Amino acid sequence: SSGINAELRRREGELVRQLELLRREVEGLRERIKESEKNTANSEDKIQELERLKAEVNELEKQNIELKRHVSEIIEDNDTEKQEAIDELREEYEAQVKEALDETRALMEGELKRLRIELEVYSKTLQEIRNNYTSLEEKNAELVDRNKKLEGELEEKEKDNKRITKD
Repeated sequence: SSGINAELRRREGELVRQLELLRREVEGLRERIKESEKNTANSEDKIQELERLKAEVNELEKQNIELKRHVSEIIEDNDTEKQEAIDELREEYEAQVKEALDETRALMEGELKRLRIELEVYSKTLQEIRNNYTSLEEKNAELVDRNKKLEGELEEKEKDNKRITKD
């Protein structure tokens, strides 16, 4: 019994360390997400950062599954009282992980929407600039034609003027 209790305490300590590690990773992830929201300079970099954060969330989910499996093994090896304590710990941990994952997803979705809108605005602005450029090219061509026409008329008038002054 004392061997089982020692093993249980060892496993519980290991579980608590894993929980703390995951909490730190989730907190670090939250900080990085906040940091990425502040930096709005480059849309492509942000999309890559969000993809990297998604990968981290997926990795955290895998670790969570592994931790659940490990917790289940511990539960199988212990008596009911110990199981209740571990269940409570696991439920608390799962709630924290779920909350962190939900917050992370919400932040990533918001950032992706913002980036899509920003990209759409840039695309529309670029299209407007292209349209304005095309319009300016057309006006320029018209003015060049008009200038040639006026130069031709001026040349004709100068010739007429020279003829009139010679006569």
